[in-house]
Amino acid sequence: MELSRIKEYYDLHSKRKIEDFVNGNPRVERAYQEIKTWFVNNPKDVLEIGCGIGTVANRLAKIFPDTNFNAFDISPKSIEIAKLLFQNRNLNYYLANEINEVFFPQDQVFDIIYLIDVFEHLQDESRTILCDFINTRLAVEGVVFMSCPTPSHQNWLKNNKPEGIQPVDFDIHLDDLINFGNKIGRRVLYYKEISVWNEGDYLHVVLGTRSLANRVKPNNLERKVGLKEAFSNKINSFLKKSQSERNDRIRHISQILPDFRI
Repeated sequence: MELSRIKEYYDLHSKRKIEDFVNGNPRVERAYQEIKTWFVNNPKDVLEIGCGIGTVANRLAKIFPDTNFNAFDISPKSIEIAKLLFQNRNLNYYLANEINEVFFPQDQVFDIIYLIDVFEHLQDESRTILCDFINTRLAVEGVVFMSCPTPSHQNWLKNNKPEGIQPVDFDIHLDDLINFGNKIGRRVLYYKEISVWNEGDYLHVVLGTRSLANRVKPNNLERKVGLKEAFSNKINSFLKKSQSERNDRIRHISQILPDFRI
């Protein structure tokens, strides 16, 4: 898949990301809540790969003001919107075709690197670049968090909602994550399949070192998702942000992007 087509796809979908910010997206919210639990020992530097319009990085930057946040994406339109809507003194945005093209100080390493629904969209060359980058830029006791759709959800999309499949969209299995962890010298510290819209439709994984094991919740390789959780999360997916918060977000956008309509 040509890079120009991929970038065009994400540029065109930047409007939907603004709508997700206003209305709330349960998939993104679940990942955001999980990432927060890994902010231990006051991380100094954090990197988001595939930040879109920057909503998650901005929220984290607000609640962790002493952490330096860096957010990267390949979509020019997304980064343009991010810089307009979500500025913060401890948050920097970067636009490039690959993460290794971004200039960081030679000695800068990251305590947390996270990817929200990005890994499944990386072709082999990009995965190799990501692997090499993490090998040189992840702190010794740093962690990598990733959320991805499960293969069962990808299969459901193909059969029921093919427009939900993106230009590059691979199935991600636990073995793929274990193998990637081996390539970056990390192990799977935490793995869980969660229910957002359907039972077991997304997975969360954290890759890190053994010395971090005492920070991990019990049953860190939990794979089963109960029907009760699936039902609860399906209900939650229909619950929008409170009307007052939604109005605040609409006001914020309309002040900066007056022509934008939800």
